[in-house]
Amino acid sequence: MHNKQLMIEAQGASERQVVQKFADEAGKTVSESSSLKIRAEFYAETIIEKKQATRENIARKTLEHLAGGDVSEEASRPSEDFMRSFEGVAEKASSEELQDMMARILAGEIRKPGSVSRIALSIADVLDKNIIESMLFIKPYLISNNWVCMDSLSNDQFRFHVNLLSSVRITTESGPRDFGFFEAGYAVHAYANGAILINLKDKQRAFKFTPQADGFNLSIPGRELMSLVPDQNAVSIEGIAENYRKNEFIGDILVGIIETIDGQSQFVPKSS
Repeated sequence: MHNKQLMIEAQGASERQVVQKFADEAGKTVSESSSLKIRAEFYAETIIEKKQATRENIARKTLEHLAGGDVSEEASRPSEDFMRSFEGVAEKASSEELQDMMARILAGEIRKPGSVSRIALSIADVLDKNIIESMLFIKPYLISNNWVCMDSLSNDQFRFHVNLLSSVRITTESGPRDFGFFEAGYAVHAYANGAILINLKDKQRAFKFTPQADGFNLSIPGRELMSLVPDQNAVSIEGIAENYRKNEFIGDILVGIIETIDGQSQFVPKSS
């Protein structure tokens, strides 16, 4: 074992000498070539300028997001540990979409310290324009901010988005999910822009077994990030309700809202 260790140390020393030799030669070449030196300096300055411009843009967007909503008493300056991790991710945000997302993350952490985990930040490190677009796509279909029932989608275009979001741990893989029917034979699904009450055609089915549909959940860090994505109002609650009619077990469907009455949440249908 001792001889093995000496061999490894000797090999490591020789490799370090080779690397150092290359570095010395590269430095010598740059110093002797004015054009290479100018290009190297320009590259270094450009990188620094880009990182600084990104930081300033994210800071400006963060202030805009904070100004757009109430700041609670628990709002506080982010911890140094959070900022170290955040800065390492944020300075690489090249597009406007990514910079806006990083600003929303920082604003969310300021509003509620500890609301953005290290795992969520590690996922943010791999976000790109396509991933953010997929997050925006599924946002209107989230039930109670956590679950998407496939029956609420009009076609199979979700496959690309779900597979992409699943690959970066924002969502779980799609599979059978409980519809959430009560014994009385109905279920209420709450969306960001309204609620839908779904009645079974055969009420007795709720006693025998609960019908299921394909769907997927948000992961815990996915829930953190998705809560920071702005609501998308292009998809109407009526359009989502209409998509449920393709399920052979579903009968009447009502569209409405969830209201708190006497301390309890209740479904209130929209007036026709």
